[in-house]
Amino acid sequence: MASTSFQFSLKPSINLKSSSRSQSCNNLSLRFHETSLSLVSSFRSDSLRLNRSSNVSISSVSSKSNRIVASASAAVMEEPSTNSSTNDPTIVNVELGNRSYPIYIGSGLLHQPHLLQRHVHGKKVLVVTNTTIAPLYLEKVTSALTHGRSDIVVESVILPDGEKYKDMETLMKILTKAAESRLDRRSTFVALGGGVIGDMCGYAAASYLRGVNFIQIPTTVMAQVDSSVGGKTGINLPQGKNLVGAFYQPQSVLIDTDTLNTLPDRELQSGLAEVIKYGLIRDAEFFEWQEKNMSALLARYFKSSS
Repeated sequence: MASTSFQFSLKPSINLKSSSRSQSCNNLSLRFHETSLSLVSSFRSDSLRLNRSSNVSISSVSSKSNRIVASASAAVMEEPSTNSSTNDPTIVNVELGNRSYPIYIGSGLLHQPHLLQRHVHGKKVLVVTNTTIAPLYLEKVTSALTHGRSDIVVESVILPDGEKYKDMETLMKILTKAAESRLDRRSTFVALGGGVIGDMCGYAAASYLRGVNFIQIPTTVMAQVDSSVGGKTGINLPQGKNLVGAFYQPQSVLIDTDTLNTLPDRELQSGLAEVIKYGLIRDAEFFEWQEKNMSALLARYFKSSS
């Protein structure tokens, strides 16, 4: 099989002296995605079968706080200014023809309803989440989906938390809730949680009525830099992991970096370990940056000022 690599129009880096805390996290996530998307193409044959000749272009909003800054060397994180000028997201466009979708990266994005509403099809939404995330973010997501839209009806299904529940029995809870709520082909599924929720919600969306719209809202580092991108969905069987599934692209991925503030330390470290692999395999400059900044990352120095 011929190898394929994603191409980027600009190379992002971290310009920390003049940026806010939220900008630091936005650009950090953007760098994660630059390497993560490249690895999906270069090292995963299953992704190559889906996207043999994909180009990923990176664009940013017009605000100066979200511009992509070129740099020849790794920077050390310094205390940024507390004057946050904007919460406009950085946008990574995943170009896959008619399956293309944007990844929004930024702080406070769950408080910007238009980012979700522009990708909602129809008037019925099913939010799929778990017992850990629901008390933290389900109300915020529901409010964002319905803000100024009295015609939108939001249902939710709250699943048990953990990899052991990534199975057919739990998947059926999603599909049963969708059927009981009379969701039609123009309905939208929303995955709110980590990789397990994203995988199951995506596969449910791919299967229900032979495919409905879905949106990813990843809330862990691992999900934000890996599993929410590339359309990998599925469930486990007793015989092995991810033996049943489909490649099914979301309509959008919304990464509110504020959700990392409630992530347990162990989960944060696990996600950063995945990012370290990206540097070791693909990007020496990025690995150097990680060495200089890992203490700050583990201390959650990237938290937003809000």
